[in-house]
Amino acid sequence: MSGVVIGSNNITINGRIIETGKSIVEPMTSPSVTSIPITGTTYKYISFINTGANQTQYNVTFAVNTYCDILIVGGGGGASGGHGGGGGAGQLIFIHNAILNGTYNIAVGKGGIGGKSTERPGGGYAAIKGFNSFFSTVIAEAGGTDTNILADKNGGSGAGGDGWTPDGGTAGFGVSDSSIDIFSSGTIYSRGNNGANGTYPAAIGGGGGGAGSAGTAGSVPSGGNGLMGISEITYDFRENFGTDVGQYIAGENKVYFAGGGSGGLNMNNNSVTIAGGKGGGGAGTSGGADSFGGSGLANTGGGGGGGSSNTTGGNGGSGIVIIRYNAINLAQWTYSSSNPNVFHLGNVGIGTTNPTSALHVLGSVQVDGVINATSLTANTKNFKIEHPLNINKWLYHGCVESPRFDNIYRGKKKIINGRGEVDIDEECNTTGGMTKGTFVALNTNCQVYLQNKESFTRVKGIINGAKITIDCNNTEEIEIDWLVIGERKDENIMSNKLTNNEGKLICEHEME
Repeated sequence: MSGVVIGSNNITINGRIIETGKSIVEPMTSPSVTSIPITGTTYKYISFINTGANQTQYNVTFAVNTYCDILIVGGGGGASGGHGGGGGAGQLIFIHNAILNGTYNIAVGKGGIGGKSTERPGGGYAAIKGFNSFFSTVIAEAGGTDTNILADKNGGSGAGGDGWTPDGGTAGFGVSDSSIDIFSSGTIYSRGNNGANGTYPAAIGGGGGGAGSAGTAGSVPSGGNGLMGISEITYDFRENFGTDVGQYIAGENKVYFAGGGSGGLNMNNNSVTIAGGKGGGGAGTSGGADSFGGSGLANTGGGGGGGSSNTTGGNGGSGIVIIRYNAINLAQWTYSSSNPNVFHLGNVGIGTTNPTSALHVLGSVQVDGVINATSLTANTKNFKIEHPLNINKWLYHGCVESPRFDNIYRGKKKIINGRGEVDIDEECNTTGGMTKGTFVALNTNCQVYLQNKESFTRVKGIINGAKITIDCNNTEEIEIDWLVIGERKDENIMSNKLTNNEGKLICEHEME
């Protein structure tokens, strides 16, 4: 059993470097230890695949409370030969917003073996149903297969009925699994559909069911399509898992899982190949003794395609388990689960189901209180208050923007006998100012501006530390206005992602 450990700062996979967003392709026994850092709020996913056994088993350990989305697909069913019915896709189960902490067992089911027509040299054999996949207590049943055993027609999705009963035994379709398992957290979505009837004695197998739709019967016995996402929550598999898992369909720019296998035709339709359902379903065939059904695509749970005449049906595609995760320590917060515009998966979105930062809001934000933040970015910032002269109006003021992180200090000072001195820490406001040394600790690159509004006497000032020394060319007593602008140099600015190593704001950044 292969082990995976995911923590708040690293992911360790039995000591082996496995790029997240890729499949684990073999059991891992290396004794070395390698970790992959998790940065910021970037989501990552890891996929677990079948490596040849009936069920390839893994365990995964989450060191902290972690929000996850989990896709579980059972192995696809094998198809029958001899105008056989298509194999059903493995059941597709999606657990959304699960909170994982601890060790969980995983198994990824192998696809079923296609059946061989009894008319083939050496005799035939029945198709085999796929194998279940599971994550912890949640089981994705394997796809059904066309066989003499009626119960085996049923599965995650049902198999198509046989078009020539000596091989499949019955023209009837298989039924999908309607049960939904329970998990300790998150929301579970379960998908599977019935297969289609075979046409007997016309010798046309029915299409196997897919996660997205049922198989079809008749002259075009297609397999049912799989799924490219979960429509209830507008969750798109390609956007969240990338294109190196499932069946990527370039024309749609979508990724599908769990397509049903198509049925096989009679040998009179020599030029016809019926495509399998989207999501890895195998193609059904016609054309006589050597036209074998196509196998389901590996790692999709697609069903096998039915073979024509005295041929062999396609194998089912193996299943897959994918975990999309973001390691975070859970905060104590609540939200309204009845509001479809509020979403959380490590990030929180309001008005969006795909938040790209810790709090992502589409629309305006009103705060009646204090905002405490080390960094706040917005297209515009302003205040909104009741107008002091008209209760029926709002008053807005915009925020001053600058290509530097500046602080502004101002005040008034009496100049007596041609000289004055300002202590910025003490005199920056009229409510007690700041602790001595604060100005120097907080500011660099300071500039001072003075103005005499009482006479034409000239004044000049020099800033040294937190002191402004003011001189004028007359001994008259005057009051002047002073203004100091300093550039921040505190640790919060030095470590800000928008600044360089000296804490200076970098105005232009490439779009991510």
